[in-house]
Amino acid sequence: MDSDTFFNELKPRLARLQAERGITKRSALRMSIANLTSEGVLSAGDRLPSEREMAEKSGFSLGTVQAALSQLRDLGFVSRRRGDGTVVNSKKEFDSRARHFRLRSRETGLPVRVTDSRTRVVSVSDQGPWTSFLGSEAGILAIQRWLVMNGNIPVYAEMYVDKQRCTEFEDMNPTDLDFVNIRVMLRKKFEAPHTVLQNRLKSEFVPQKAAEEYGLALSGYYFKVSSWAETPDGVPMYYQEFLVDMSSCDLEF
Repeated sequence: MDSDTFFNELKPRLARLQAERGITKRSALRMSIANLTSEGVLSAGDRLPSEREMAEKSGFSLGTVQAALSQLRDLGFVSRRRGDGTVVNSKKEFDSRARHFRLRSRETGLPVRVTDSRTRVVSVSDQGPWTSFLGSEAGILAIQRWLVMNGNIPVYAEMYVDKQRCTEFEDMNPTDLDFVNIRVMLRKKFEAPHTVLQNRLKSEFVPQKAAEEYGLALSGYYFKVSSWAETPDGVPMYYQEFLVDMSSCDLEF
């Protein structure tokens, strides 16, 4: 895609996101480019304009552009190499930045990726497996996420973190966490490039009322994936749970 076409597609999305959600420039840029890839406007192998050109034509600072592109790289939408620019990744296979699990469409056999994301951060007092794992006397934050994957597949996720260790999440605009790989943020915060991770998978029937609360629309059986991670030194980082429609996706670990 040439530069003029890219910006003609990008600018209306930037304006709409900033008007509708009142989000930061970095979030608007990150989400707009993610949507361009998810919608097929950007294809695998397309090279994005340079950071400097993107800053000049979007009116954003160079730092804002660099931060947004780095977050897209962490999510697997693009690849970035010094001297080679930013290139859109293939949708046909997962990139090398493996997550603790991946989703693959049963209909197409292709990876499913996020097309929309809504986030809320709340303090929680409910007891659960996250309580004993995090062991936080200062309290626990839940980062709640309502995701839509391509194929209109809904996913609900909650990540629990120690409130005292992760105070910045409480003060952050939740839209700054949309289309962001939060686990990468935590690894950087804890200075732990590698984590000790455990997963548990089970099927769970979600009744209609609960499904509506989770933004899942339909009752039925869902994959429930629980994951918890700590640093190599044994410091708990997060406890996370996902609900994914079993009839739409396969899980790969």
